[in-house]
Amino acid sequence: MMVQLTAGQQGPDIPFSPKCTKQNLPVTAGGSRDDIAQCIVYDPANELIIVGGLTQSSDFGPANTNNGFLYAINFEGDWVWGNHYSNSTGDSISTISGCQLSSDGAQIVILGTTREQVVMGVVNATDGRLNNLYSLENKE
Repeated sequence: MMVQLTAGQQGPDIPFSPKCTKQNLPVTAGGSRDDIAQCIVYDPANELIIVGGLTQSSDFGPANTNNGFLYAINFEGDWVWGNHYSNSTGDSISTISGCQLSSDGAQIVILGTTREQVVMGVVNATDGRLNNLYSLENKE
């Protein structure tokens, strides 16, 4: 299953954005197994559409197990960056279930899980680099 985004005209009375240079933006990303987009963020400063979720495809992610992904495309439909993330112990983020652009637009805050923990990450919006990853485990 592949993730597909289609942006463009929604009806005859709705004009295309002048920033959408292709006037139709079909984008397909994913692999040969299940890939699920769970969040989409528009980054107006960098003019990017950022998508996060989980994949089970070894030809899209690092293995045939759940792996969280985040990628960015521009208004021409070009792939700008894409990543999978791990914590300091090597556990990969198995899903990214939420993403939000920071108020200054410089970072994306992601919420996800590893095998054992809920995690929150801070990702650089321009290149997808993971700046920080925090465990939200329950300490009793």
